Amino acid sequence: MDMLNILPDTIKTYLTLLLTTYPSILTPIFHTLHILRTLALPLIARLTTAPDLFSLGVLVIILFASFYLLQMLVSAVLFWVRFAFKAALYVGIAVAALYVYARGLEGTVEDVSAAVGAWMGEGEALRENADRYYAGGPNRRGYVRQANTGWRHRV
Repeated sequence: MDMLNILPDTIKTYLTLLLTTYPSILTPIFHTLHILRTLALPLIARLTTAPDLFSLGVLVIILFASFYLLQMLVSAVLFWVRFAFKAALYVGIAVAALYVYARGLEGTVEDVSAAVGAWMGEGEALRENADRYYAGGPNRRGYVRQANTGWRHRV
């Protein structure tokens, strides 16, 4: 038997079974789909058979509607991103306040000064490395191609 001839009967049987099993849920959905199908089929037939000014207008309306939906989507995404950043900021402020409360003001000042000193030391080391890098002249900087050995870094 041909599968295409069996398939519509199978679908009809399955939909009938669904309607008898779950009538209160599926009946409004099928009714709405039937209304949309009856309204959309003539419009689709008109657009495919005679592409004139009417069909161009419908396409412009669809384009503007899609841009409007895209703008709504962008607004929603931006809202959640801003919300996440604000939440992270407030959580960071709360964590800092709890740290100051738990450690005390003098301990917090000592910890912050130690952290700043460590970062300043790293900055000095980075500056010294950069000075050493640029002191070799333009031909001795960075990565140099050597014969048959690949890329090697000169120090």
